[in-house]
Amino acid sequence: MLDHLYMLGAHVIQGSGVSTGMHVSGHGSQEELKLMLTLMKPTYFIPIHGENRMLYQHRLLAESVGVEKDNIFILNNGDVLDLSENGVQQSRKVTTGNTLVDGFGIGDIGNIVLRDRKHLAEDRLVVLKEPFSPDPIL
Repeated sequence: MLDHLYMLGAHVIQGSGVSTGMHVSGHGSQEELKLMLTLMKPTYFIPIHGENRMLYQHRLLAESVGVEKDNIFILNNGDVLDLSENGVQQSRKVTTGNTLVDGFGIGDIGNIVLRDRKHLAEDRLVVLKEPFSPDPIL
């Protein structure tokens, strides 16, 4: 991937710390999340990815930019949110489970998937879809 980026003329910054001056958490800041919500103007919102405390904080951010409290849903694994012309309803669950990957193999995930995950973990891959602009256009 890095070779392809260089071939395209990209300025590639590798690694983190003092030598590169780069540090990222992988999560958007509160201001970035508020900007996304303001631009998207969702009618319904489901915060995802994170621990419950993070989901609840994301809910509060959504409320702060105008998403109605009754239209924000914090779901647990297995919760189903039904969407219809009459609105949204959370009234049922489906059976779910965990799939654990230890790097040596698991039930129905093959070696190719494990290999790809190992490469991603070791190579710290970042893919940008749009040209980077430090100043968002509003």
